[in-house]
Amino acid sequence: MVKGWALKGYGIMLRSEWDVAQELRSGALVRILPDHVLPGADIVALLGSAQRQRSARTMRFLKLLKGSLEARPWRNPA
Repeated sequence: MVKGWALKGYGIMLRSEWDVAQELRSGALVRILPDHVLPGADIVALLGSAQRQRSARTMRFLKLLKGSLEARPWRNPA
């Protein structure tokens, strides 16, 4: 909702870069404080407590997910 308001010109907002990357690239939104850096936001993988050992499949997925997000893919779209 807040992003929609900003796109309509109703004010400024504070959003994660990945959430507005497309709008920044297209010029629909404009960064007004380029030197301001937001604190990092962790991504957490929740795993069931009943499983004591993570499966190899789960470990591969977590490794792939971590690797795909470290490079900030929203900055260089495919």
